[in-house]
Amino acid sequence: MWKAYTLLLIIYLAEAGGVVVSIPDLKPIVGEIYEGEVEFVLPANADPHLYSPSREDFEKVARSDLCILANSEIISFETEIKRFCKNSLDFSDYNATILSFPGIGKNYHAYWLYPENAIKIAEKVKDKLIEIQPEKEEFYKTRFERFVEEVRKAQIDAESIVRTVKHYDFIAMDPHTAYAVAALKLNTSFVFPEEVPPSLADIPKKKGNCIVVIAEYQKGTKLEDIGREIARELNCGFSAIDVMTEIRYSSKLISNAAKLSNPEFKNEGSVVSLALGVLGSLALIEALVIVVLWRRLQRKI
Repeated sequence: MWKAYTLLLIIYLAEAGGVVVSIPDLKPIVGEIYEGEVEFVLPANADPHLYSPSREDFEKVARSDLCILANSEIISFETEIKRFCKNSLDFSDYNATILSFPGIGKNYHAYWLYPENAIKIAEKVKDKLIEIQPEKEEFYKTRFERFVEEVRKAQIDAESIVRTVKHYDFIAMDPHTAYAVAALKLNTSFVFPEEVPPSLADIPKKKGNCIVVIAEYQKGTKLEDIGREIARELNCGFSAIDVMTEIRYSSKLISNAAKLSNPEFKNEGSVVSLALGVLGSLALIEALVIVVLWRRLQRKI
């Protein structure tokens, strides 16, 4: 059986074509550099630590010219598919900046949401594609430079949007949202470990001037219920941000800034809540204007 399967893979290896990312989260970055369709292995919203690659996944990887991985040292399915990649980029290639957060220490989850790391990944993709296709060197250099410019402009606009919550503490309900908050230069006061159920007792006792954050894909889960309860107990705001969709990287920065600057508050009677509500509404209006302008800009590119 395995001999037949290996033969099938060898046949596919002869057919060069395309770029594959291990997880869909990397597609918005890689797609800014590579000119063709970027395929991904992990299905949307699947747990990368529990996923087992299918035969189709191995065939997809074997056909590709380049595989982009998040971190094969901690994601087991990446270790499996990496053996069939003709060319690959992995965590050790990116020289990514790994931040430490209160509650979890060094955080290796979703590190690509930090703009500096996204740029480092894009640069390595650019270099590897030039190595594979040297005749397109100028093309890939131009696309990389444009990506960096877009990210830098988005950072400036996003940081302007979140200025109303600049001095707030953000409580991340799991590690994936921590880098999305840090991307906007906001203070993350506590992050819950992924494998430990969140508890109010774990959070440093401080009420008010805080916002509890979950990921959009966690809406409707027990984690959202716990997060909302923590927000009520501490008189915090509550916000759900984007960490996994395939929208453009620069647009994600703007979108998350808009969401974090206009959190939900349950204790509407408090002075802090009313003040932030007014400021948040103004920030949201500004954010919507910026988002509209960004979308128009992207259509022209």
